[in-house]
Amino acid sequence: MNKSVKILIKKQFIWNFPKTHLTSNYCLDWINNLNEDLYKAVQTQPGYQNSQSYWDLQNNSLLFTDSYWNNIDCWKEWENSDSRNEILKKYKSSFTINTSSHSLKTKIDRYDVPLL
Repeated sequence: MNKSVKILIKKQFIWNFPKTHLTSNYCLDWINNLNEDLYKAVQTQPGYQNSQSYWDLQNNSLLFTDSYWNNIDCWKEWENSDSRNEILKKYKSSFTINTSSHSLKTKIDRYDVPLL
């Protein structure tokens, strides 16, 4: 039996300067750079398997990421790691990221309920 866990993360980006100074490309560049830095760093993290990110279609400040880990302890080590926290600190002057994460079991074997 596979004991891996899926972590679902909701990130909301709140910019730390007036919207009049923002363009869509500018915002996207910053967020893409953040994601690239995090992605490169997590590759060497023990227990990391893979991840995918999705923008909310109706709210472009929301980004959802699902990531797969060998177990919950591997995720917690990454979540609290110096490497991850240093990367987040690097971008803190430009935006705040409100984050919530949820630890999920791997997919239900039978009777998936996609629309509930």
